[in-house]
Amino acid sequence: MSLRQMQYFAVLAQELHFGKAAARLHIAQPALSQQIRNLEDRLDVKLLERTSRNVSLTRAGQLYFKRVQAILREIALAESDVQRLSQGVCGVVRAGYLTSAMNTFLPDAVKVFRETHPKISLDLRNICSHDQFSALANKELDVAFANPQGLRKESFHYCVFVDEAHVLAVPREHRLANLKQVPLSELDGEPLVTYHRHTSCKTMQYFYEFFKKAGVKPLVVQEAPLEQTILSLVAGGVGVAMVPSSCASQHKAGIVYIPFSDNAPKFRIAMIWRDEPPAPSLEKFLNTMHALALTKDRENLVQTP
Repeated sequence: MSLRQMQYFAVLAQELHFGKAAARLHIAQPALSQQIRNLEDRLDVKLLERTSRNVSLTRAGQLYFKRVQAILREIALAESDVQRLSQGVCGVVRAGYLTSAMNTFLPDAVKVFRETHPKISLDLRNICSHDQFSALANKELDVAFANPQGLRKESFHYCVFVDEAHVLAVPREHRLANLKQVPLSELDGEPLVTYHRHTSCKTMQYFYEFFKKAGVKPLVVQEAPLEQTILSLVAGGVGVAMVPSSCASQHKAGIVYIPFSDNAPKFRIAMIWRDEPPAPSLEKFLNTMHALALTKDRENLVQTP
């Protein structure tokens, strides 16, 4: 049995008249009759009762009509979904992000994208930069919002959306808490809470190189994988921490954020994707992110080829 035979039978079952059904199908009535006979022969079941005056469905025909209708609906839905997917109207975008990215314009951008592309699902995954690079390379992510330091740039495209200085987060009762600015030299021997060296190895390598050039040797007392954990440890008095200036927007109780008086390490978040033609749904996501970043008047936007 063919899809065409099922379509012919479905129209005939609706019309219960060979002439009207043939007209709807734009075929000759004898051709329709032959197709229905072939279908019955193939199934070895009588689907229609035919008289000189009317056509009716047998019990088997009624059951077959019900099942054929369901099959044809599924086929039509599949065709529609495939077309929508190819046009980027629907689909899934798997996006990795750093916790700190949620202190930027990204949450607003995600909201806008969901409103403008409701049929495209966003699978958001909170992952450190190093693991995002691996997931992108292994095609487990479609796009990443991560620190581009250590990225193999020949394999990816990226666009820097956030480029800001780090500040010093200290407990409210700390000796430095009342300073308007803090010199980097104050970190020499100071108990420091840092990112975990295994999950943020490039960031920590960057920090240590910066400290070395400044002749500073902080005392690392605790490592943590996420900024929220680091800030909680600072609020608890475990030590001080260097965090992106946008963390101040969290207004976490018990913490004071102090800018550095000298050049502080930069914090960057880039949107990163593979160096290959993007799927239509991903292309729409990338375009939305670019457009929203530009409308935010981000003059520090840096794009790579």
